[in-house]
Amino acid sequence: MTCFTASPSLFCIDCQGIELQGFAMPLVSNLKNLARRYLPVKAWLYLHMMKNGFTASGRRKNQRLRSEWSWHIARLKASNANLDLSGTIHGSMTLYFHPNDGVGGKSVFLTGDCEPEASAFMKRFVLPGMVVMDIGGNIGAHTLLLSRCVGNAGYVHVFEPSRAGEYLKRNLETNQIHNVTFNSVAVGNTKGELRLTQCQPGLEAFTSIAVPMWAAAADGYMDARMDSLDNYSATMGIDKIDLVKMDVEGAEVLVLEGARTLVASKSVSAWLFEMNSVCLKNAGYSVEKLETMFVDAGYDLFLLDDEGWPVPYQREKVRKDRLILALLPSTLDQMKHSEGPWGDTFCAHLKVSNGSEGRGEEQFSRSTT
Repeated sequence: MTCFTASPSLFCIDCQGIELQGFAMPLVSNLKNLARRYLPVKAWLYLHMMKNGFTASGRRKNQRLRSEWSWHIARLKASNANLDLSGTIHGSMTLYFHPNDGVGGKSVFLTGDCEPEASAFMKRFVLPGMVVMDIGGNIGAHTLLLSRCVGNAGYVHVFEPSRAGEYLKRNLETNQIHNVTFNSVAVGNTKGELRLTQCQPGLEAFTSIAVPMWAAAADGYMDARMDSLDNYSATMGIDKIDLVKMDVEGAEVLVLEGARTLVASKSVSAWLFEMNSVCLKNAGYSVEKLETMFVDAGYDLFLLDDEGWPVPYQREKVRKDRLILALLPSTLDQMKHSEGPWGDTFCAHLKVSNGSEGRGEEQFSRSTT
């Protein structure tokens, strides 16, 4: 446990499970710059928090302000000393990340998780012995969880072509993960090379085949080695994939095109991916195009709710980005009829989301038009 004290007369920020790697003497020389930059903000924050302290909602807001403040202070200290940050994720695993990582890194710093709805789904769906593909592993937040879920009898294959792959490898080594194969390649529609928009250090989550969702993150271009799922699976002798987790910022169509053989043979049971209308549009595709590809391949589409439960797919609820689950009908049947709380709760969520038990399964298996 590390305490960052903004000021003895203001408040003490407690960040459980968070470490500032190597925090020591190099930071002393930057204290004047730190104070000059943040004292006006601290004064405003102090007055604002005093005002909020009179109500329950205000006190909850103060807790969020403390968390945000702790994040910005830790970032500044780490950046000034050229250090990385680390946090505890999934209860006991260590995740290193760049101090500029305001996406996954910040989420881990503040909550100990990254995309909690995805994590909740993976914990329920991914079982020991499964084979999982993690396409777009970034720094490895989901890769670590998937590794734990599949256990020693299963295996995870992760793909990350950007500089974030260095953090991913470090996180695998730090946590002594032995059931994951790391591939520093992009996944696309064939074997070869793929030009990507490179992003600034810490912002690699926005790496894309086109203009990133956050255009300011762009930092030139990179030519990455590319492989297709069909070719990679054939090379590795994989004939059955239980889950493909895909976060590729608009390149989903390319990934599907490179998995035609696997999809045609019903060898991929489920896909979990981000439907990002902005990234798809920037890459020359559309939500409708991606929907059609999955439905034509025989998959049923679902949205994930905030607790990671699949609910019926509705296009109007897909805005800038939303986690989508694509399931083969056979996989859907297994989930619905599995014994225990998973099957019962899954069916209950579908009924509640439909508004009635009688609205049919048919709407699950085709996209909304």
